[in-house]
Amino acid sequence: MELNLDWAKDPIVQLEDEILPSLWLPVDFILQKDGSDDLSILSPKMDRAADLLRSHGKEYLEPAGAAVDAERYKTCAAAADAVEKVHAAVKTFVRGSSDDQRAKDLMQMVQNGMRPLVLEVIDIFRETFLTMVLTRQHKHANMSEHSIAELDVISKKIFFVAINASVEAARVGDMGAGFAHISTEIRSLSQSAQAAIQNMRMGKS
Repeated sequence: MELNLDWAKDPIVQLEDEILPSLWLPVDFILQKDGSDDLSILSPKMDRAADLLRSHGKEYLEPAGAAVDAERYKTCAAAADAVEKVHAAVKTFVRGSSDDQRAKDLMQMVQNGMRPLVLEVIDIFRETFLTMVLTRQHKHANMSEHSIAELDVISKKIFFVAINASVEAARVGDMGAGFAHISTEIRSLSQSAQAAIQNMRMGKS
């Protein structure tokens, strides 16, 4: 299976674009940078981030042929839980009376509770995708080396067949002149193939 990816739509970039806002949007609301308590901006982003984390990035990783190891599902779920917890706390904070201590506690929840978990899962997604790419490249490299080896064997066999044909053509004299010419051309092609195979091997080294 060939890996055909439009790097403008890199799955890790897309996951980061949808998950990372969950790290800074709550801070904006806590600090009231946007001057609004309109949760219609916050809630869809937080819900989307939690969904992608809980599903271990399957929506973007699976089409690229990658999948998070099952033993890491718990980490993904913990990050999703943390996002949902912060989301609920920020909604309560925005809708209720706010004070400096509550804002400080909520910032601690974001920075020390949610943020490390979300970034850890992003790293898991990145490692999963890059491991898949490197594994596939290694597999293709092994397949290429195998193909080169097969071509080498075939080329050498053709070379020796051409030599034997030249010997037989010489044995029958003038009647084998045409066949001798053909065997010479075949031998020349075989030698060209051997040179091409060596160039391929040098290019791989």
